[in-house]
Amino acid sequence: STTRVPLLLGGGAVPPGWGGTRRKELVQAVDLLPTLAEVAGLSAPAGTRGHSWVSLLQGEPGSRSETVFQQGVLGHSSARTSTHRLVFQGVSLTDEDYGERLASEPLKAPFFRLFDLRSDPREQLDVLDQQLEIATDLRLEMVGWYASLASSTATRPKSAHALRRLQLRGYW
Repeated sequence: STTRVPLLLGGGAVPPGWGGTRRKELVQAVDLLPTLAEVAGLSAPAGTRGHSWVSLLQGEPGSRSETVFQQGVLGHSSARTSTHRLVFQGVSLTDEDYGERLASEPLKAPFFRLFDLRSDPREQLDVLDQQLEIATDLRLEMVGWYASLASSTATRPKSAHALRRLQLRGYW
């Protein structure tokens, strides 16, 4: 329910050819802002992570990632492919050593679970012990993805006025 979320687009900016289409490619929520910006004819804000789905929505073959990542929902991180999902849990997302723990905790319960989505789309049966090689590969991808989060280019606003306006709305 948290990783197979439908996206419905509507309104005058949405090209008519997109109506009623359904895509099977894996995409990430981080791609939503660049997509909506492109649909609206705008540039995504500087420092925005993710990539627009517009070419995908237009039916063009694209070089989409084979693995997508999720963090924060239900207090865990995961890596998902079209066939499997590896979940890392049991460590607070706010721990300073989260990345180290992701890389070093034993690849077994209670920290990790692996689901084979082909036979278990509802993620009820942990198959980590039976498919350890897949779990190992997905963990390596998760470690690399998590390390890339620390290199974000996002910064606080330079203008004191802009910073104050954001603070009044609960940011920083």
